[in-house]
Amino acid sequence: MSARLAVALALVVPVAVACASAPTGLACPPGTEATSGPTASGREQWCRRPDGVRHGPYVAWHARGRKQAEGTFVDGREDGAWTRWFANGRLLASGAYATGVKQGRWRFWHSTGAPQEAGEFRDGREQGTWTRWFENGRMLSEGSYRDGVAQGPWTFWYDSGRVKETGEYRDGLRHGRWRRWSVKGQPCDGEPASPPTA
Repeated sequence: MSARLAVALALVVPVAVACASAPTGLACPPGTEATSGPTASGREQWCRRPDGVRHGPYVAWHARGRKQAEGTFVDGREDGAWTRWFANGRLLASGAYATGVKQGRWRFWHSTGAPQEAGEFRDGREQGTWTRWFENGRMLSEGSYRDGVAQGPWTFWYDSGRVKETGEYRDGLRHGRWRRWSVKGQPCDGEPASPPTA
């Protein structure tokens, strides 16, 4: 075998192996066909109607073959349960859409696998209590939203687990007195000596 042929084979074989790791079949609804193509970070596969609109199951993979996203399109919009993953295989986000808009409970994770945030969406806006965490697993913040706007009591923490500040939002703006503590737990500017417990 010539040196030129050996180099050519060495370049072709890894590409074939990487491509083979992604599944090739989707169960597309009647009147649609399976289609696939490259993305900026890997490959995707979806079902499309004759007019080109995405309709049916959707799957995407990262460049090394791990799953990146999975869900369903209805009339060109995300609909139903969707899950997304980091390139390392860990969960990135999971929740549901209704005609392309986030609805219901959603959860997000850091690339380490630790939770990042969780809460409800209503018509694509945060609604009710949302909790966020540092990458070390300790709480970062907790409070409520109404139609995507911070509303009511909120608490923020340092990544050590100590309370940083507490107060109230009204229509997305801080309202009234906010209580603050240093990273060592000392009250700031005449605040009460004892922060609330987590």
